[in-house]
Amino acid sequence: IAGYWIHFRDFDQETYGHNQFYAPKKPDWPMHPKHQEEWIDFFQIQKQILTLFQNKKSPLIWMKKVDGEFERFFVVWWNEK
Repeated sequence: IAGYWIHFRDFDQETYGHNQFYAPKKPDWPMHPKHQEEWIDFFQIQKQILTLFQNKKSPLIWMKKVDGEFERFFVVWWNEK
């Protein structure tokens, strides 16, 4: 999987709020995000992430940027030490 990871506290509306998102299930991770048809907004993906955090899961997020480019990253639940 190509991408990076960020802490949830760094996943903020100012930086990411203007994009669209999707949290694929693990079997779909290798797919290219361009094949995803149903994208959600920042607040919806935040809710999904928080639900996954309850089970200590750090989801892979696909982000569709305003310019049509895609990024992949994990939002992690654990804190830096």
